[in-house]
Amino acid sequence: MNRPRHTLYILGLLVLFFTGLVLRYAGLTELFQLHPDERLIASWMNRMHETHSLLPKVYAGGFFVLADAARKTCEWIIAHTSHPWAYFTRATNLYSPSFLDPFDFGRPFNAWLGSLIILISAAWVLRITRSRAGALAAAAFMAFAAFPVEHAHYLESDIAMLATLSLSLLLMARALSTRRLFDYSLAAFSTGFAIGTKFPLVILLVPLLASIRPPFSATRTGPKMAWFSGLVLLSFLLVAAGLATACPDLLHFSEFMAGLKEGGSSVYSETVGILGPAASEPHAREWMNLGNMLRFAKSLQPAWLCLAALGIPLCLTRRIRPFWPVTLLFPALFLWYIVFKAPWSRSQEFMTFIPHFCLWAALPVAALWSSPSSFAK
Repeated sequence: MNRPRHTLYILGLLVLFFTGLVLRYAGLTELFQLHPDERLIASWMNRMHETHSLLPKVYAGGFFVLADAARKTCEWIIAHTSHPWAYFTRATNLYSPSFLDPFDFGRPFNAWLGSLIILISAAWVLRITRSRAGALAAAAFMAFAAFPVEHAHYLESDIAMLATLSLSLLLMARALSTRRLFDYSLAAFSTGFAIGTKFPLVILLVPLLASIRPPFSATRTGPKMAWFSGLVLLSFLLVAAGLATACPDLLHFSEFMAGLKEGGSSVYSETVGILGPAASEPHAREWMNLGNMLRFAKSLQPAWLCLAALGIPLCLTRRIRPFWPVTLLFPALFLWYIVFKAPWSRSQEFMTFIPHFCLWAALPVAALWSSPSSFAK
């Protein structure tokens, strides 16, 4: 390892991390109108805090499970430091532990979680490209991308979606690289948790199954079909475990499925109201969703978009091609879902593609840094 370069890489990551954190914290303490969903999200955070359930409402629970675990940890730390201090200062009559306010805690939680995505993106690109320069480019992309910064200011679940998606992509890439059963198991569990954070991420099941490779130690010890069948079964079991961890209400299966069906029908019924008179036009919803994706892509700025356009063909080079389930398959499938199946589309849905824009934009940087000829090998 080249220690000076490694030190510069770590320092660069830290600079980008704290720069991203400052951007995500900017304005959190200022008075502004609440985002439309924030009051509801805050009430659900309190419900999860008190009952570890969102019932009778059925909703993707990944954000609430993560936030509640962090909130309880902070409350425990505060209680176990302030209580002894109260005894030490003989002010126990003034000691009154209380719950952290969901607004005061939730917005900074999203800011920190959004900043953590910067490091996850760098790790994902480093795993695929083996280039520190590419990893720093991906970290810079994620640090300054408009929508992740904007949504980190709100008390909502979309930053948790982006974090769990990014982590799942990283773990899938690691499993494809190492072909170790443990790494694949982590990827499968993380995929289940990501699905429980945003239900449309169920599409992650396809690249997860496409990532199945027999472990190196198993290629000569048994039929490949037996290993494949066993890994498929293991995949579904671990995905189910991850989903149940993110959505503990899944254990109330009949009530959960009934609420999920009701919520899905109400969401799809909103399409007519959004389209208005255009609802009767053929393929109006598809054109609307495609137009939204193109409009949201403009937020990434022309230079980054040009780099991403140059990077997509590099996914077919020999070094990057083994990672096709996460570099090409998932974004293609999710774009198909958004355009042809989603009832509507917003900037939250577009954020799902940002980890891939990070990768695609980083690939030309990685190729130039390591020379195109060696990158293609």
